[in-house]
Amino acid sequence: MPQQRPEARAATTGTPAPAAPAFLHALLETLPVGVITAGADGAVTAVNAAARQWFGLAPDTDAQAVLDVPLRDGDARTALPAQRTPLARALAGECVEDADVVLAVPGQALRALRCSARPVTGDGGSPLGALVTMTDVSERLALEEQLREVALRDALTGLPNRTLLLDRVQHALSTARRDDSRLALLSCDLDGFKEVNGAAGHAAGDALLREVATRLQRVLRPGDTVARLGGDEFALLCPDITDENDARAIADRVVSILAEPFQLPSGAHLLGVSVGLALSTRATTAELLLGEADDAMYTAKRSGKGRSHLFDVEVRAAAIRASALLAEAAAGLEREEFVLYGQPVVDIVTGRATAVETLIRWQHPTRGLLFPGAFLETVEHSWLMIPLGRWVLDASCRMAAGWLETLGPDAPAVHVNVSGRQLETGTLAADVEAALERHGLPGRNLVVELTETHVAVIDDALRADLARLRARGVRLAVDDLGTGYSALTSITELPVDVLKVDRSFVRDIADDPSAAAVVRAVIGIGGALGLSVVAEGVETAGQQDFLRRHGCDSAQGFLWSPARPDAELVELLRSQGVSGGLAEQEVVAS
Repeated sequence: MPQQRPEARAATTGTPAPAAPAFLHALLETLPVGVITAGADGAVTAVNAAARQWFGLAPDTDAQAVLDVPLRDGDARTALPAQRTPLARALAGECVEDADVVLAVPGQALRALRCSARPVTGDGGSPLGALVTMTDVSERLALEEQLREVALRDALTGLPNRTLLLDRVQHALSTARRDDSRLALLSCDLDGFKEVNGAAGHAAGDALLREVATRLQRVLRPGDTVARLGGDEFALLCPDITDENDARAIADRVVSILAEPFQLPSGAHLLGVSVGLALSTRATTAELLLGEADDAMYTAKRSGKGRSHLFDVEVRAAAIRASALLAEAAAGLEREEFVLYGQPVVDIVTGRATAVETLIRWQHPTRGLLFPGAFLETVEHSWLMIPLGRWVLDASCRMAAGWLETLGPDAPAVHVNVSGRQLETGTLAADVEAALERHGLPGRNLVVELTETHVAVIDDALRADLARLRARGVRLAVDDLGTGYSALTSITELPVDVLKVDRSFVRDIADDPSAAAVVRAVIGIGGALGLSVVAEGVETAGQQDFLRRHGCDSAQGFLWSPARPDAELVELLRSQGVSGGLAEQEVVAS
């Protein structure tokens, strides 16, 4: 069908065709975008209704007045020079795409515009002027800014997060190099938070973290930044530090203010904080400086918590040694260099072994047999603890299954220590069940040992896992009792069968009335709750007599046997089948 001319269509509909200039003017006035045109001499020739509204111009105001409205760069901080406006750039022959400018109309809120501009030329290429089109992107940019703010802020505390902190640290490092100044970065890790969070609940834990954030902000100087890195980790960026004493003073204030009791609806709670300090004397990037602060923080935590430590070369050297040890241990696990020893748990009256606690050793290819003190602390703070812990569990169940086959139904149960890292995986029940089934070991022959500190952080999911294991006959022991944070209520809420008294109290029962009181208290708690009580580290007949007189059920220690390799252990257990119990040993070395 042939295309009708406008005049013909108008005649057909009975509507007269509009005059071109009037139609174009009406079209410009109804466009939802702003339009500004100018002649080749720079004089503004047209400003449509949308642009007039945004620029704060009345309908009868001279179009030239649009040039008097101040513009700022897209960040709204810097005034835009007249020669850099989109209109001026187009008049100079430049094509402009999506340039963000901010209108600063007196008496109005700042308005963000996204502009495009084109030079307008005649048939021969001669300049006729310029055309600028613009859209109001204020709401979109505000939303983008909100999203950026969300992405750079911790949702719980409103503090800057790790990403924003590192950006500020990098900027501060550049400023320090330029100004020949110093800055300090403090890495802060709360001491005891997991215990409070586990005992009082996550709502109390969240309230506590918000209060920590509030207190840390009170420590800040003008220009400092406090950030939450995640979990119970915070950091402080302090530019313009005079010297290390200046940084130490800030760290001391952090330790002091977080040592004060926290009053929450659940009651009063005590925390501490370990602080690592790093100064901008070596690190060239934010990540490196934060790494130095973290290394120093871990040193402070290993030194007893509730204190600060300044990064130095030895801290880094210790971190390098720990990293190397961890790599060796990971390779050692692959090469099956780890072995288990077993120490009998005996009836304190008869001396008969009723259980065996497995203890890990590392048969290092060059350093010989290593005891846990040489490697376990490093491993426990790393990812390797999870696979190593699973290996210990599996190997312990294999040993216990071998005892059943060799010694018969009276073979002792096996006690297996479980680490905090293993509890955090959420797979403890599945791991235990898999090991039992793999080796055909009845659940009644396994005792899972948790420390008192672990008991305080057990949540509902882990409590359900422990109940699931209890249903299979697996027993639960609480180790190191008296050294941690748990309350009696934490123990009574769990399916606990055995309480173990830490060796530090047993060692001092003859000389320290407080230690003797703790031992008596644990034995009393066990008796009141119908639980078995095991005393660790018994080395003398006097200690044995004290424990027996106060009603302790069982014990383990050098008085009967040190930890032994499996083959020696089996022979020892066979011998008690003849004698009725393990003979007491003369302790010549602890």
